[in-house]
Amino acid sequence: MWPKLVIIPVIGALIGWLTNYIAIKLIFRPFVPKRIPFTPWSIQGLIPKRQDEIAVNVGRVVEHELISMEEIIGELNNHSRKQHLIKVVSDLLKERVNHRLPGFVPYSLRSLVITLVEDTVKKEAPILFEQLTESISQDILKEVKVEHLVEEKLRNFDMLQLERLIFSVASKELKHIEVLGAILGFLIGMVQLGVFYYWG
Repeated sequence: MWPKLVIIPVIGALIGWLTNYIAIKLIFRPFVPKRIPFTPWSIQGLIPKRQDEIAVNVGRVVEHELISMEEIIGELNNHSRKQHLIKVVSDLLKERVNHRLPGFVPYSLRSLVITLVEDTVKKEAPILFEQLTESISQDILKEVKVEHLVEEKLRNFDMLQLERLIFSVASKELKHIEVLGAILGFLIGMVQLGVFYYWG
């Protein structure tokens, strides 16, 4: 009598754990369609099967809900970033001019030329930078879409690599799902025992 009381909940726990384990594996596996023997049906992992659809939806969400190309360009046009870029260009030009001037040029004249270059860059660079970024921004907005970039990236993403990434990030949660399946299976086994005992 007692062995039966133990075996039924244990079998239920095993079935519950195995069911959830297989369900988790079927998220990705098999990567390519596999025909079920003696049937006209085939089986394929959920994500590989719907990779194109997922890529389109994620790309749309990223551009319309998270970040758009306009926001990226806005960040590039940030005042502090412009000032930093102008300083980098100015320092680079001063260094080049200093190295290109012949050694016999007096220090005072050298300093004057370098100062003139620096002042010219500081005066003209913001205007040129504004014109350049505006022109580039218009081209980028016409030709580049975050949605399409994300979509293309996801379409070509290696499924094995994605599987490893997701399982490494969510391994603890996925294990909890397996354990929960075992617990539910055990509880169902206990309910079955109660039903058998009551009706037996």
